Amino acid sequence: MYQYILFDLDGTLTDSREGITKSVQYALDKMGIHEPELKPLERFIGPPLYDEFRRSYGFDDAQAKQAIAFYRERFGVVGWKENMLYNGIPELLKALTDAGKILSTASSKPAFFIDKIVKYFNIDQYFPAQRWMARSARRHRLRSRRSTVCGCRICHRLCWSVTACTTWKARSNAALTASA
Repeated sequence: MYQYILFDLDGTLTDSREGITKSVQYALDKMGIHEPELKPLERFIGPPLYDEFRRSYGFDDAQAKQAIAFYRERFGVVGWKENMLYNGIPELLKALTDAGKILSTASSKPAFFIDKIVKYFNIDQYFPAQRWMARSARRHRLRSRRSTVCGCRICHRLCWSVTACTTWKARSNAALTASA
């Protein structure tokens, strides 16, 4: 069985749709692009912002970086709080921790936003590996991306990544099942 479990943050632990889409909308507005509907901006949930700004709007390197700076103006103040923890997540994390599993998050978000969000929802105590993985990524000059974290040599074959496409079911006896 797996000893380490990596959770994607957005769409798995939290519903971050409002904060992300409104922050993207804000950034686009600052870039002179009016996007009145939030639904089309949901494509920004998950992939790195840089990649999605380039892919969706044809931004060059400088424009993508500027859009991210505008995004973070809003997300850093209010967007990160426009998150909702999914029902049952604290109980799931406690059950896994009690079963001896080591948990961490894998996200394309900068580590300081991840730390703020898990502390805000009071679930930071379930992620002791988080700080180690962030330090390891910095030491090896790796970008904070799911592919980088999930490809970690130390966790190889010991780690299971939980993303939004994995459906969790927690039973009252703390037996956990997952289906992709």
